[in-house]
Amino acid sequence: MAELDISTQEGFVKAIEALKRISDNEVGDFLASRGAKPNCPFCNSMKWGVVNPSREGVTPLALNLPDQIGNLIVGGRSLLVVQIICQQCAFVRSHAAAAIGAWKYDKDQASGKSNDLGDLFGSKT
Repeated sequence: MAELDISTQEGFVKAIEALKRISDNEVGDFLASRGAKPNCPFCNSMKWGVVNPSREGVTPLALNLPDQIGNLIVGGRSLLVVQIICQQCAFVRSHAAAAIGAWKYDKDQASGKSNDLGDLFGSKT
């Protein structure tokens, strides 16, 4: 099975929609699958929490990106991220939301769960 291509608009949308079905633990599973170190780089704790969880998965946050000369423009370019926070020292780390969502999408596809956008909104296509 081919991995979801998040460089396309359709792939990106599917990845972000997949975040609505992801749990805090699955964010940790994604990081472990990529070889991320579980220890906080400041205090060495291994206790993390998702910064912006919701009842419907994880809500990504938008980080504003500067333009070519370094100015931040409200409503300008941004990067969607999932942030996790160390429960001991409050260090925050950010991870690209589309990559996590694509992993969830691919995981659901492999297990036979539906990833049809119509199913997310309660309609059959």
